[in-house]
Amino acid sequence: QGKQLVAAHNDGAISLWNLENDQVKRVQVPGAMARSVSFSSDGNQIVSGWTDHKIRIWNLNNLRVQTLEGHEGEVHSVRFSPDGDRIVSGSDDKTVRVWNLTTKKATVLKGHDQSITAVQWSLDGTQVVSVSKDQTIKVWNLDDYTVNTLKGHTKPVTSIHFSVDGKLISGSEDTTVKIWDMDKKKVKT
Repeated sequence: QGKQLVAAHNDGAISLWNLENDQVKRVQVPGAMARSVSFSSDGNQIVSGWTDHKIRIWNLNNLRVQTLEGHEGEVHSVRFSPDGDRIVSGSDDKTVRVWNLTTKKATVLKGHDQSITAVQWSLDGTQVVSVSKDQTIKVWNLDDYTVNTLKGHTKPVTSIHFSVDGKLISGSEDTTVKIWDMDKKKVKT
């Protein structure tokens, strides 16, 4: 934990650096490019989203890979849940998928009108947030799959993050960063 760095490259490869000994492991999938990579909370796995519509989960101890299939477009964003039991993914197919890693099945969340650019988990794992080229932010409650749509950006929303105090921080091609207070339903630019 904190001793490794992972990056996706334009040539389609993923590199994993061990920061203690400068060793680099490089993996590549023929005919596909990685679009997103993320560590599990225990640091033992990485998840990657690819241009071939697949999600790959890499065990860092032995570099064995599991593949999840279901998206019908490039997978632009992937994240492990805080407990490591699920993955959320967002794709060009305009869907968000919440994958159960035990069953390898996904719950499909639909609501965006354009490609999903980023996804994120709430700190407690009860919600996922998706942002899209459709200029919206959607907060999905995973208990009942209700959705709250946040509007305020005037161009595609490209990044999202939960702060430790539960606020959402979004970034957009409109050159703004917004802080959303979820309790008061207020936004600060």
